[in-house]
Amino acid sequence: MKYTVAYSDNVGCDILFNMVGGTKVVEAYIHQQGIMDVAIEYDEITQQLVWNRMYENWTTANAAITLLKLFYENKDNLLSQGSHQFLWDTMKSSATGKDKIKGSLPKGTIVAHKTGSSGSNKLGLTGADNDIGIVFLPDGRHFYIGILVSNSTETSEVNKKIIADISKIAWDYFKN
Repeated sequence: MKYTVAYSDNVGCDILFNMVGGTKVVEAYIHQQGIMDVAIEYDEITQQLVWNRMYENWTTANAAITLLKLFYENKDNLLSQGSHQFLWDTMKSSATGKDKIKGSLPKGTIVAHKTGSSGSNKLGLTGADNDIGIVFLPDGRHFYIGILVSNSTETSEVNKKIIADISKIAWDYFKN
């Protein structure tokens, strides 16, 4: 679980899908929570075999944030206390995306986040370069943020800067 969340290990993701019964079981669970703007058609290995399959696995930034908020607040005890703590500690220590949501924030800012990226195809198109998370302000407040860059012909560095710049604008807004 730690490798899947903190290091975006897609093999781990597929193992977890298999352990719980597959992508449709996960999708149905998310829909049961009232979050409908999510589709999970393929596991990672199947999705990566054919470029256009990634477009059948989709969500909206709002749906991703709603799911993140549901698990973070854990009001209905969707996660045990131990699992809840493990997930947030893992997301806070994520090794990926240091130049995405966290990229332009003040040093030491605590961010619990999960990145995602499709990579680029032969034509230089990046289908997805994403980061969703919770940003903790110095006064103890926090805000949720989801930035999904889609179908970009920009470089990976530009896509990451877009995410970092949006995150910094949100930081400035909520801090003040």
